[in-house]
Amino acid sequence: MAGMVRAETAEEADYLFAKKAFGDALYDIAQQRFDNFIKMYPGTTRAYEAHLYVGRCFFQQGNLAKALYEFELVLSARKETGVQDEAMYWAAETYFKNGDYRRALELYQGIIDAFPSSEYAAYALYARGWSYAKLGLLEDAIASFREVVWKYPFEKIAIESQFKIGECEYQLGRYDKAYQELDRFIRKFPVSARVAEAYYLKGEASFYRSAYKDSIDDYSRALSIAPDSAWAPFARYRLASAYVSIGEYEKGALLYKACIDQDADDFVKARAILGLGQLFEKTGRAQAATKAYVQIIETYPKSDAAPEAYLKLSRIYADQGRYKDAEGVCMNALAALSEGSWDRFHYELGWIYFIQGLYTEAEKEFIWIEDRSKDDHLNAGAFCKVGDIALERKEYGRANMCYDTVLTKYPDSFWADYAQYQIGNLFLATEKYDQAALAFQSVLVNFPKTDLKEKASLQLGMAHFKMGDFARACSVFEGLLGALPEGGAKDQARFYYANALYQRGSYEDALKNYKACAQAGVADDFRKYARYQIGWCYDRMKEQARAVEAFADFLKAYPLDDLALDAKYWFGTYYRSKVQYDKAREVFASLATERPSGELADDAFYQTAVIMEEAGDAPGAVARFKEFIAQFPSSPFARAANRKTALLKKQDKAYDEAIDYFTKALSEEDSDQNAQTQFEIAETLEEKGDLEKAAQEYLKVPYLYHKGEFWVARAYLKCAQLFERTGKIAEAKTIYEKLAGMEVAESEYAKKRFEWLKFRTKYQRGE
Repeated sequence: MAGMVRAETAEEADYLFAKKAFGDALYDIAQQRFDNFIKMYPGTTRAYEAHLYVGRCFFQQGNLAKALYEFELVLSARKETGVQDEAMYWAAETYFKNGDYRRALELYQGIIDAFPSSEYAAYALYARGWSYAKLGLLEDAIASFREVVWKYPFEKIAIESQFKIGECEYQLGRYDKAYQELDRFIRKFPVSARVAEAYYLKGEASFYRSAYKDSIDDYSRALSIAPDSAWAPFARYRLASAYVSIGEYEKGALLYKACIDQDADDFVKARAILGLGQLFEKTGRAQAATKAYVQIIETYPKSDAAPEAYLKLSRIYADQGRYKDAEGVCMNALAALSEGSWDRFHYELGWIYFIQGLYTEAEKEFIWIEDRSKDDHLNAGAFCKVGDIALERKEYGRANMCYDTVLTKYPDSFWADYAQYQIGNLFLATEKYDQAALAFQSVLVNFPKTDLKEKASLQLGMAHFKMGDFARACSVFEGLLGALPEGGAKDQARFYYANALYQRGSYEDALKNYKACAQAGVADDFRKYARYQIGWCYDRMKEQARAVEAFADFLKAYPLDDLALDAKYWFGTYYRSKVQYDKAREVFASLATERPSGELADDAFYQTAVIMEEAGDAPGAVARFKEFIAQFPSSPFARAANRKTALLKKQDKAYDEAIDYFTKALSEEDSDQNAQTQFEIAETLEEKGDLEKAAQEYLKVPYLYHKGEFWVARAYLKCAQLFERTGKIAEAKTIYEKLAGMEVAESEYAKKRFEWLKFRTKYQRGE
């Protein structure tokens, strides 16, 4: 018995020695003693416990393969060892430490399912949350951590779990929930070692929610508790950015400078310099911003701030009109940065070329984006700009395809509303006004928060205006007047509203709005056109004295403007209407000589001849018409001048010259005007006494110009009468019969003449 007691005491002593060595973290000694224990006591009931300790010794020493061997040996036992839950837990920990989170997860779950009462169950549940987090399954991680907090509220792991819930919510980008969970953690565990980090993450959540004042409070609390923590430099950088975001630029600048001067972290230094550069831009110090961006490029070329610095520097140069420098920065960026950053710089190059009107070069860059970029925002923007280039070149089909691609392929992109807006402008350019109206209406309906709302509404009104739907145009522009603040857009809407009212014949209302547009402070173009239209409103309202005053004021204010010619032209027609021929001729003559190649030159010249005709100076008018024909042979007034000359020559009985000018006044068009001129040729021949030829010329009216129904009927009648006069009764009867079958005023007379000639023929034959 005594020997047995000594053996038991020796086994117990050896086991306790090894266990104490393990407890004192003497893992090498503990591992050797447990190995010896297993060899010395092969029949011991503590063999599996010893193997478990050997595994834990290897685990602590970082020998994970040997550790796992020992844990798996225990797990493979076919009998009850009493330490299977512990072996499973440490095997899971080994897999976790080795990065095999899925296998670790299986084992943690195995403990939870098979050993719910085990002392390791709580830790397994907690570790399961960690495994899910490591696998990126953050929703599952949150569920596990919540379960820990609920089941084990008084355990230390409950504190960690509450923190991890907030951290996971932050990683999921659910900043409102992250803020709430982290705030709950701080209130429940105010003395936890994690409180400072919780304040930091809470500050981050507030920053991303644009709650900058809250973020300032949280960052400040975090830094006051743990100023030397690993995240402290970034917290200082964020604190500076938060101050800048609320407009406290001086505090922000001081903190950025502190980051640059005090922190050893190059990442934070580069970011702080970038922040300073952006701050300098905000406060209009472009030169200082340029210096900051150049510093990042030269000192921290591999930092994540470098691409942004290149981009910012390029845009500063572009804004200053230094396009070659901007282009050079982008080219340097493409050479210095990794391929993953190229998209933005090809896109930026496209914009730089586009601004300069270098559409071929711009298009190449945007097409590069379309072909290679995986950034939906850049792709949508590139398609829009290629569409804009095509629209500028009047390649309407291609432009439409580009904009439509954005709407179908990138409907949720930043550019979708712009694409729809440009489709409307495309339809306006191609005079498809009903489709343009639908496109602009679609912008307003499908993109209620668009920044293009004002522009789309204005263009919608213009589409209705172009369609001649002035009532709808008025409705759109009037609505804009009620919605827009005072300024450029409202002035524009008011001007178009006045134009629509004018076209509707609402001259008094149009006049009120034109007068508002003519006030000081309104854009020059609107003010100028409004002052011009005021004169026309008075003209249409038959208030000639006020019209004279308005046009005179306009000429005084804008004597060299193109519209001044139109205003002078109005005065010419005004004097002509008042039979003040000398003044009228003086105005038109000055217009014809002032700008001999201008739009109104031929019209004004023509009017001088017409005035001479109306004043009774036939010889002077003929000479003036001839001079006009020689000087403006391609003018739309040339045929009218030829006809006017012909009429005056006919009046003077110069029939051959008259016929020559009438003939020059004809065109190949089947029109009422040509029908009249052809009738006048025949009429001149009749007056000359050449009745046979006159009859043939009368017949040309219905044969060549049948659309001039009035002249066709008169020509048939005159022709039939000539046939009667020349004894061609059969021909006369044919024409009268034809005329009798027409539904015109001359038909009744033609019927009577036809019946009379028919009777006369029978009488002469003795029938």
